[in-house]
Amino acid sequence: MQKVNAISDISSRNKFFSKLPLKYKIIWIIGIKTGLRISDILNLRVEELVMRYFELKEQKTGKTRVIELKLSKSELKLFKSYLYNRDPKSYAFSGKRFDKPLSRVQVYRVFKAVAERNGIKGIGTHTMRKTFARDHFKEHRSISELQEVLNHKFASTTVGYIFNWEELEQIEMDL
Repeated sequence: MQKVNAISDISSRNKFFSKLPLKYKIIWIIGIKTGLRISDILNLRVEELVMRYFELKEQKTGKTRVIELKLSKSELKLFKSYLYNRDPKSYAFSGKRFDKPLSRVQVYRVFKAVAERNGIKGIGTHTMRKTFARDHFKEHRSISELQEVLNHKFASTTVGYIFNWEELEQIEMDL
């Protein structure tokens, strides 16, 4: 399994984001703003993104979460551009077939290619969730609160999201 990290450096994050195609920018924004898993993001419908407030049953845990997408003016402009004239009932991120959502493998391929072209390592679809976790922890400083948001059973799992792999290895060596 590939080790993926959060993108904690703002300039790297901005560089990565700026090179993404529009569809993948929207996926990225949702991921780093909500902490949703890629499987849940890809099953969203256009109407849910238009509303920016919706209830979601997580595929992995089966737990229900209420999601409120708080977007900046520039993010809102991207969303409007992407969602313009789309069927509200359709998948927000459809693949070649409009009746099916985009595959997580396709998202991974795009993220990885953009990251490699820009010298960023350790990127995967889970990078969005880990970036969300790191940002949330920096703002709120509560592992237990973040653990609840991410629906993690163990706090140790949550700690693994806050720190990059290199940082965790350094912490282990210091112990």
